[in-house]
Amino acid sequence: MSCKGPRVFHFVEGDLLPWLDAQWENEDITGYTILLHVRKPNGLRFTRTAVIDDANVGAPDGGSALFHFEWMAGDLCAGESTAEIEVFDAGSLNETFPKMILKVAKEIA
Repeated sequence: MSCKGPRVFHFVEGDLLPWLDAQWENEDITGYTILLHVRKPNGLRFTRTAVIDDANVGAPDGGSALFHFEWMAGDLCAGESTAEIEVFDAGSLNETFPKMILKVAKEIA
């Protein structure tokens, strides 16, 4: 994961797919808790916990962590939401990856 410039993701209002997939190169996230914090256009905030797909793909050569966030009904509403990923390691130390924008197009009625 990287903190360079804002990352923009495009979705459609009301959809539950695609999930928000992430890969963290050269990191073993065994024992980590990873959260996605989203502030919707109306100011309401919600948090989703990552589903870990593989904590350390390709070990021992550095490996990569694969995880994703699944949407629930009402998460994706039309407009622009801001988001960040917060990671807690096994010792409960945290690191935040900000600068994510979720652009959600209005559903065709």
